[in-house]
Amino acid sequence: MVAPSAVEPDFRTGGSDQLAATILSDALADGPDRALANLVVEYVGKRGKARLRRRRRHPNDCQEIADAARSLAEIGKASHQMAGKAVGALLPPGTPPLVRDLTEKIVARAPLGWDDSIKTIVHGLQATGIFLCMVQLLPPEACPCLHMLTHEVTEDAVKGAVEDLVAEARRDLEPRQGAA
Repeated sequence: MVAPSAVEPDFRTGGSDQLAATILSDALADGPDRALANLVVEYVGKRGKARLRRRRRHPNDCQEIADAARSLAEIGKASHQMAGKAVGALLPPGTPPLVRDLTEKIVARAPLGWDDSIKTIVHGLQATGIFLCMVQLLPPEACPCLHMLTHEVTEDAVKGAVEDLVAEARRDLEPRQGAA
């Protein structure tokens, strides 16, 4: 894995696509074991990596880590709903219900300051779980963290493809310039 330079962006601040691209390019260049080991070292440090390697003597898949990552992601989603409800509750008395509901929904969809941090932690947990499964030589389909990450990346890719198709369909349906 090439050491990150000052010019190269930190992949943890990007989205799932950037994380997946980084992992894939490192895996192709250095091999999957080395790429995931380097990713884990970034998150837990060399001492943490050594402790994780010692754990492979004990049967331990990454289900608990995947559960923690999933819970953290759900907490992030719930925080959006709570923020919307809190802002709705702070509106002046007498605010029409439609305006209150609309405000709550808009606030619930707005990005919150900790969204990127939660995503980074979730991806770090997933990488750690994948590493644990790999050092135990478990098959990829038995790794809950890998399943969770691939599901997330696939879902994002499908959403992007559908958005592209809808945009293309809209362009096709627009009246042609110069048509009489």
